[in-house]
Amino acid sequence: MVACIASLSVAFVACDKSSSSSNSNGSDGSGSGAGGEASVIEAKNVLNSGTDIANVKALIFESIPSLSMDWMAWVSNLKGYEVGTSEYKNNGFKITLSSSVPDTYLATYQTRLQNVWDLIGEESDVDVSVSEPNAKITSGVLLVAYNSAGKQIGIITQTAMADKKTYSVSRGYADRDCIIKIKFENTVTYDCSYKKGWNIIYNDISDGSTISQKPSSNMNIIWTFMDTTNF
Repeated sequence: MVACIASLSVAFVACDKSSSSSNSNGSDGSGSGAGGEASVIEAKNVLNSGTDIANVKALIFESIPSLSMDWMAWVSNLKGYEVGTSEYKNNGFKITLSSSVPDTYLATYQTRLQNVWDLIGEESDVDVSVSEPNAKITSGVLLVAYNSAGKQIGIITQTAMADKKTYSVSRGYADRDCIIKIKFENTVTYDCSYKKGWNIIYNDISDGSTISQKPSSNMNIIWTFMDTTNF
């Protein structure tokens, strides 16, 4: 659930722009921009997946529910906009994300920041700088698994282990190049250089911070299935 919330709640994200690479478990989250590696999600050796998964869809959302809402009910019946889909086979999948996103699912950094305040239930004093105030971005992509009957049965998360830290990995779309930095209590917590199109999101699960580059050139990628049928 932590990785699920992290993927959705990242309003300002760290985007890796280094050359692409991968490990035995599929894409490690390298590359950026429309048409680059960031637009392809490839998973192998998904943990805890069983045999019921027929396909996987990549969804984005207009907004994020606050913690005061029934999160379990919301997550167990996700209704978002599909930006890619793939058949699930050989314990994995490969999704190529759409080249564009409807404006309904794009929002400015001000709106995304308010999404975060709504999520945690309070506002904090932060210093925000943005190179393009009118730039719009999406929520993080959530990977949802369905059975052969088309029923949602779970969520698939991607995590990266590097330098004794664990990162939730997702994707976010921007309608133009922009740089967003957020400083909280004199510490730069978010530092993102977006390229137009899809970008990689790294979120440090331990403290919620993000970074401006891939955590390590040698990351251990883990894909995990989380059953949502009993929520």
